[in-house]
Amino acid sequence: MSRRNIVLIANEPWEHFTWRRRHHTAWALAKDNKVLFVEPPASVSSHLRDGNLSWRQLRNLGRLKHQGRGLYSFSPFKLLPLSLPFSERLDLDALNKKLIFSQLKRYARRLEMERPVLWVFFSDRQYEYYGLLDEVFTVGDIYDKFTAPTWEGMPSESVERLRQKQETLLRRADVVFTVSQALFDELSEMHRNVYLVPNGVDYESFENCDLSSLTPALHSRLKKPVIGFLGMMHYIVDFELLDHIAERRPEWTLLLMGKDNIHCAADRKVFNRLKARKNVVWRGELGRKNIPAFLKLVDVCIIPKKRLELNRYANFLKVWEYLAAGKPIVSVDVGTPFEYPELIRVAASKEAFLENIEKALEEDRGEGLSERRRNIAKDNSWRSRVKLMLGIIDGEMQTLPGDREANKDEPLAKVQPMSP
Repeated sequence: MSRRNIVLIANEPWEHFTWRRRHHTAWALAKDNKVLFVEPPASVSSHLRDGNLSWRQLRNLGRLKHQGRGLYSFSPFKLLPLSLPFSERLDLDALNKKLIFSQLKRYARRLEMERPVLWVFFSDRQYEYYGLLDEVFTVGDIYDKFTAPTWEGMPSESVERLRQKQETLLRRADVVFTVSQALFDELSEMHRNVYLVPNGVDYESFENCDLSSLTPALHSRLKKPVIGFLGMMHYIVDFELLDHIAERRPEWTLLLMGKDNIHCAADRKVFNRLKARKNVVWRGELGRKNIPAFLKLVDVCIIPKKRLELNRYANFLKVWEYLAAGKPIVSVDVGTPFEYPELIRVAASKEAFLENIEKALEEDRGEGLSERRRNIAKDNSWRSRVKLMLGIIDGEMQTLPGDREANKDEPLAKVQPMSP
């Protein structure tokens, strides 16, 4: 694929504490392409209300900012907050949309991004920019089962709204990337050009690991062996399982690395009990550059997820990071096989989970298995993932019919999944 202009519609700000699929994809794309990373629209009041947003992001509102390589970020500014009592009567959302669309077109012209590729990561926080920039090609990236409830008691109207938004993306996209076999099978029934491209890993950050964040005080709290979980603390995590591990094995240290985003009262109660245990260390959210260093401290990495529909369709980023660290992995049975089952011990019960951790602790600590895990991670880097996606896009663009809109209504045809 020759050097292209790519407008990437994302679900979080660029300067997000933890990088996700959209950040890694954008950064790898920006090595040889010009990328405009469009953040979700926000107002000053939304930044003040939302603890996930930083003052740095607040300062970026309305700005175009060069972030390195060929990457620029744009933070759309909602001038008129929808929380105002008269917002619906005056249709402030339409006014905000008009202002933001005008800003985006102006910045795209400033960057000389004529007829770009529009790369849309599914988001319920974004406007639909289809057609605004006269894009030559549209990519859809659906990285989760968005039509599955993401919290207990999620209203059916919210699920339906997400379903309709996904339907629009599938209708407008020329090609769709997704992360798991389960999602591929489902989306292939809805779109003619679906490709399986799982998540990857920033392998270079593990090769050049910065240990400066590992303080003596932290080392003193982590009595061996250390069982580590990297991930957000929220509804899809099995806190009962984590508490069971800490209670039954007081001689182990349970290291939890992830932001507290718990909204369920039952989960909150268990998490508070868990944090109070002497053999549990919770570090909160880690910056992406600190993840390799913290995983060096871990003896066995775990995936303690609930058996939910959302998890069955997932491709967990942490699996690739665990492999890049060369660590043994123990997971619950989420209802779908992992890509490298011979390297991931899967348990169907709490007791089996404990037994598998013990087996992992007893495995040969020579370089053989660790090296194999690291080599697999190296072969599944974000650089290789993006190279694959660019090749697919290039091929699809060569066969693109002249009348793209007419082609949208052609009968759907399944395609075979791409091997990772």
